[in-house]
Amino acid sequence: ASSFLPLVRLGAWLTYLWKSNKECQRTPLRVRGDTPPSLKPLSFLSVIDQTGFPLVLGIQDAEASLSASKAFSQHGDYTDLEWIKRALQRHISIDWEAVARVWHNSYLTDVKALRALLAACPDRRQALNAVPDANLCTLLWSRLDVDFAGELVEFLRGTRHEHDFQKASNPYYSAMWYLYCAQTKVGRGHNLRKLIRKDAAFWLWAAQHGMQLAMALGGWSPEEL
Repeated sequence: ASSFLPLVRLGAWLTYLWKSNKECQRTPLRVRGDTPPSLKPLSFLSVIDQTGFPLVLGIQDAEASLSASKAFSQHGDYTDLEWIKRALQRHISIDWEAVARVWHNSYLTDVKALRALLAACPDRRQALNAVPDANLCTLLWSRLDVDFAGELVEFLRGTRHEHDFQKASNPYYSAMWYLYCAQTKVGRGHNLRKLIRKDAAFWLWAAQHGMQLAMALGGWSPEEL
């Protein structure tokens, strides 16, 4: 429903009300001095995230986690990327674990639809993690889309892919390899020199799989771009 957890949003809302009240003094709140009210009691609320205001179920004995939350999620045809995109645009939560199970058996083939979905997704890494690595690589090399490759590098940086340089079907390093080879011909951004210069793992991946991948693509080589 949101990239911010419901307790965080509730705390921000209460702090906003306190500041607004303090400035206008129209409906004074009973607080002591200039200290904002404690937000500690919020951590004992049992809430479910949803579109708009979180659903407050009541008070619980233990403090709630600030790193995870329950949420209502939309269920439907997870092979329909347009349907998922529209749900995300309405700020409806998607069960990405269920999506991953469907996408594991039903490969994605539409790069344009996937990019549109990612643009509407508050957590793009979570969406990309639902796509099998081999599927992401297939999408990348079937289109050789510089913008899609740039998005893969941006969204997958800092994830598990960055540490798995021995795997040939690594979408993060595959995208970096394509951008590295294409950067002399592409006139739009994607300057990876500083990133690549410091990334020893990328060179290890490229040494093992870079030219092997080029041969699999029919003799393609960096010089041809």
